[in-house]
Amino acid sequence: GPSSYPMPRQTVDLMRSAPTLPPEDALRLFVRNALTPGAPEELVRRILALRLANPFDPEGWQAQAAAGATFDALDRLALVQAPTLVLTGTEDVVVDPRNSELLAEGIADSRLERVTGGHLFFWEDPTRFVTEVKEFLR
Repeated sequence: GPSSYPMPRQTVDLMRSAPTLPPEDALRLFVRNALTPGAPEELVRRILALRLANPFDPEGWQAQAAAGATFDALDRLALVQAPTLVLTGTEDVVVDPRNSELLAEGIADSRLERVTGGHLFFWEDPTRFVTEVKEFLR
């Protein structure tokens, strides 16, 4: 929404250029973009192989991107009555991590945890991700 932080420029630029690229090249760039710079090439290959083996619906992906860019529920966050864990990658360039702060501020019984990593921080540091979720669910 209007009081949220916009999608970082490098992701917007990637989304604009992707249709001009061969699909596998575009997908590789999206995977790299969703990880922190310098993420291990083996991790990029694993995620890319998974994505290629399980292709997503392009219309669904476009709808998700449009919803992410335009959906605004900040004024309704106070209605959330369940304890909430908000996790974010500190170096996320797909969704500005400051939006996680807005979520945590708007949900009364929430906890914000910042995990070193990009948009796919749960791939980059699965141990930390699982630990945070387990601790929250206790």
